[in-house]
Amino acid sequence: MMRILVVEDEFVLAMDLEQERADLGCQVVGPAGRRDHALSLAGTEPIDGALLDINLNNGDTFETAGVLQARGIPIAFVTGYRDRALPGPLAEAPRRIKPVTTRELRDILARFAATRS
Repeated sequence: MMRILVVEDEFVLAMDLEQERADLGCQVVGPAGRRDHALSLAGTEPIDGALLDINLNNGDTFETAGVLQARGIPIAFVTGYRDRALPGPLAEAPRRIKPVTTRELRDILARFAATRS
């Protein structure tokens, strides 16, 4: 079972993402709604992939994304920011605009699974 970190500060969206991941056979790590919590989980937990909102109430998730990438963990941004530029090595990360469909989530999870093989 894949372990997926969910970083989302809107409670209802976090719960929806958590339920959808569980329905797709994943174990959710988090969800983390605060930057410090996300950083802690990203640096310490066994994770197979991460779904990150770009903007949290107390900052962005770019540092968390960098920690995950340094660990070789694939990431995808799930955000309402269609046009916000992603810095440096994050620019190539997949980005899906909220609300994401189940098909989009399956595609992201399949990409994560492919990196584990």
